[in-house]
Amino acid sequence: MAARKLTLEALNARLKAGCIGVSVLRRGDRLWLQATLPPKPGAKQNYDHHQQVPLGIYANPDGLKEAENHAIEMGALIARGTFRWIEFNTGVQGTCQAWASRYQTYLKDNKLKGDKDFQWRENYSNPALKWLPQDQALTDEAVIAAA
Repeated sequence: MAARKLTLEALNARLKAGCIGVSVLRRGDRLWLQATLPPKPGAKQNYDHHQQVPLGIYANPDGLKEAENHAIEMGALIARGTFRWIEFNTGVQGTCQAWASRYQTYLKDNKLKGDKDFQWRENYSNPALKWLPQDQALTDEAVIAAA
């Protein structure tokens, strides 16, 4: 017997029947999650509200399966009260430490011998990264406070 093709409507019906509290949307050729979530770091609202989160996953049968897993994971975090934007990291910049690590990896991967601009970045910008709050989101306020 052939397996039934998973559709967006069937997926959302399963999520609703499981009381997950998250639904999957299609916008263009990509999938998004929709749920009532806490405000993003730096947002003007300070209360939970209905938000959409891009997954960056194509809207195809494999993408629907992956989106379902993300929806279940998000629903579990919401139900436990442990949802954090930094952990989900879609639409949020991430922690200062994560950005600094990515920047240092970029410098290492793009090192050109004798490049004076590279030497300046390595000598002066890397030490400045230590002043950022490592476990907080990288925001304008964090950078200004570090400066």
